[in-house]
Amino acid sequence: LGRVLRNFNITKISDLELISNSTDRLDITFHFFGVKGDSQRIRDAITRMVERGRIGNFTLVANFHHFDENPPLGLLELSVNQPQSGVREASEFIISCTAQGSSRMQFQWFKDGAPVNASKATR
Repeated sequence: LGRVLRNFNITKISDLELISNSTDRLDITFHFFGVKGDSQRIRDAITRMVERGRIGNFTLVANFHHFDENPPLGLLELSVNQPQSGVREASEFIISCTAQGSSRMQFQWFKDGAPVNASKATR
């Protein structure tokens, strides 16, 4: 898909990945990052590929395609309610994060490589 999109003079495509390939519904979902100014060219390129019935080696049914555009993840703020000098062992603190991005993004916190259960007040 990346090679095919580049043939349509798309400025930059990065992190292209196949998200799902559902054989029961014959759906293929791709995810990638592109330049915001290329949005309409990307839409046009995907529409033309669907009309042609092919994306590279994939044969397409031209009756449906969906294009969803979301902003990339941007970490706006990460803060701790303690002085920057550090948090004392066994003391309480709050870590908060503010981010902007896709409505489907999810966060998971880790401590010492292990997932933190966010529903618990303490760990």
